[in-house]
Amino acid sequence: MSKSALCSRFIAEEKAFSRLRKLFESKVVRWEYWDWPEWHWEPDYFLDAGQKSKHVTKARAKFGYGYDKENKATVIHEFDEFGGFGCADNLHSMQFLRWSGRKIVGSQFHGATVYAGDRVAGTDFKLGGQLTDVFEVTLSEGRIVRVEHLMEQSCDWKTIEWEGDKVRKVTLGMHGRKPHQEITYDKKGKVIDDIDLSEPIKRKPLPKGVTMNSLAKEIRKRLAAVVVQTITEAKVKEPAYCLALNYDCEGNPLLLPEPGIGLESERQAILKRGGRDAKLDTWQPENFSLFAKENTILMDRDKKLDRACDLYNRELEYKGSDEPARKLILQVAADLAKVNWKEKLNTTDDFIVYAVDTYGADLKKNLKFSVPSKQLAKLKASKLI
Repeated sequence: MSKSALCSRFIAEEKAFSRLRKLFESKVVRWEYWDWPEWHWEPDYFLDAGQKSKHVTKARAKFGYGYDKENKATVIHEFDEFGGFGCADNLHSMQFLRWSGRKIVGSQFHGATVYAGDRVAGTDFKLGGQLTDVFEVTLSEGRIVRVEHLMEQSCDWKTIEWEGDKVRKVTLGMHGRKPHQEITYDKKGKVIDDIDLSEPIKRKPLPKGVTMNSLAKEIRKRLAAVVVQTITEAKVKEPAYCLALNYDCEGNPLLLPEPGIGLESERQAILKRGGRDAKLDTWQPENFSLFAKENTILMDRDKKLDRACDLYNRELEYKGSDEPARKLILQVAADLAKVNWKEKLNTTDDFIVYAVDTYGADLKKNLKFSVPSKQLAKLKASKLI
């Protein structure tokens, strides 16, 4: 989600505390209380403390979770500490969580500010709620892999890497910028490495005989081949209207991109739902059920491809530009558009292949690169783009 989208959400919800509280608390079918977070939408937030959570009574709780009928936390209460324990009458913050597919969209409120003269005396939810943050969480295979904030001080976004059921590495950055910090944890949740990525990188030369041109040629050939193989082996039976190569736009390396398959049934559902961004949503891979799944990810399918991408990304990091990688992905999308997909995928008559960034900012100009002009004109005439 772009920063402008988060800003728009903040403006829309800034004065909606009472309505949101009523809406989300109406979904709660049971409450659980804990002396430490039993779960959190920001997996690393309390990690280094190493404290295990225990069920407690509400009077002794520091955190309260309101679960809906699908057993998902839709409301989180955080209580101020008092005498070493929580105090249920001293509610510090409320967080409202909306679950939708691979996303959790959330809002955090604190109590309205109470003044004693010109001095801030505290906060009180009885006087209303003050919006202090909006955020979006991305899940993959049930695990949280990305968190984006509007108001976080240390970062605007973070990505989370797992090793089994443990957080292994967290990378932090600001909107539209390369990551500035990388934190690695051991199996007990303790920080074992904290790297300032803003420091100049010591340059390593490419292996003897390897050039950026030779890497680009190898990546273009191998990436197209591995996408075809991966999509074929996925054995998708439902009609598909597109194949997208999604690349990051938050400062992370662009290679490898992540393929996404747009199913016709999902396109129709999005268009039927309507809304200002419905057409755009049909081309955003994050809205596809067949995106970032175990049977569609490209990593580790071709070791030589992975190695070439690592070298290419490293050189671009030195140069301070990822534009060559974007152009390379566009070339691969154009190559894939020439493949006879009818033998490998159940495609619609208007099926297309294209490359797109996470936010969709490059969508229109990218479509011109891999979609024939006549086909593009038909999609526009049908009001599908």
